[in-house]
Amino acid sequence: MSKTTTFVSQRPLIIFFCLAYAITWILWGVMIALSLDIKNPLGSILNALAIFGPTLAGIILSVVLNGKQGLSDLIGRVSMGRAGLSWIGIALLIPFLIIIASLLIGSGMGSPIPTKLNISIWLLPLLLEGIRIFFVGGPLGEEIGWRGFALPRLLQSNKDTMKASLILGLIWGIWHAPIYAIAGTGQNDILQTGGSFFVLFPAFVIWVMGLAVIFTWLYKSTNGNLLIAILFHTAVNTAAFFPSAIGSQFGMTSLLNAGFTWVVAVIVSRTKVFRE
Repeated sequence: MSKTTTFVSQRPLIIFFCLAYAITWILWGVMIALSLDIKNPLGSILNALAIFGPTLAGIILSVVLNGKQGLSDLIGRVSMGRAGLSWIGIALLIPFLIIIASLLIGSGMGSPIPTKLNISIWLLPLLLEGIRIFFVGGPLGEEIGWRGFALPRLLQSNKDTMKASLILGLIWGIWHAPIYAIAGTGQNDILQTGGSFFVLFPAFVIWVMGLAVIFTWLYKSTNGNLLIAILFHTAVNTAAFFPSAIGSQFGMTSLLNAGFTWVVAVIVSRTKVFRE
């Protein structure tokens, strides 16, 4: 065993988190320093690479620790055969059920009624956005790292599944911080309309921690299948575009979405598979 392998094997999680942050934050830092919009050709390339920080970190460390076999084991968990159609459906539906419930209750509380309820208007753009998100919007770039490399090691080192999920959720949420300073992102757009980073970002992190609990439930329910995690992440990010796609405002909906996410998180945390 080489010195590098020994060093990594003694502290794999710390090194993974540091490497994931370093890859992503350096690239996002360059974009911020150069005032690059994500719609700028160079900015879009740097942003795409930055988003892959966690997955790249997971792949690099898997190879360092276990060579080709480590890489094969990690990538092999992104498998349709191991997923199961029922769990694919659950992973894709949960975020949309949450956002639809949020829209309905928000409308009942006085939010404006959506203006584009005709499915022919919004379905195709939403599907295309989902495909884009799958490949370059976070799921592939993050989940092989967060849920593929980090989560099993957190669960192994911490018998409290909820605690392990919340730790990963907190680290995952904070990892997003620089994107609020990058022009063209949804987070930055909200800040430009008068939102406060010191309100929006903590709220975002709390929401992400709730999502992390659901991710863990899906992970344990499917024996660590990463395709399910990737599809769930895709659905979460795509569902975030659903209100605007149907002509609704996201203000009240975003608060309800976070609240319902935590309701689901609490429910799944009580299941036997989560607590095992």
